[in-house]
Amino acid sequence: MSLPITVYLILAGVLFTLGALTVLLRRNAIIELMGVELMLNSVNLVLVTFSRITATSPVRSSPSSSWWWPPPRSWWV
Repeated sequence: MSLPITVYLILAGVLFTLGALTVLLRRNAIIELMGVELMLNSVNLVLVTFSRITATSPVRSSPSSSWWWPPPRSWWV
């Protein structure tokens, strides 16, 4: 069972709003940084939500198949 996308977007909007209000209304530097962190976490939540929705290919099962080092021999010549 998965939640609809609107739940994640509403949660991200609430987190961003709380973070923005914290930055605007508080004068303590530590509290302001906590507000910035809330805002960044909400943006991260939106990015993860949309990446899960728009994923077109499954994740590769073998880590060596997506590893880029060492480069092909043609790079060395």
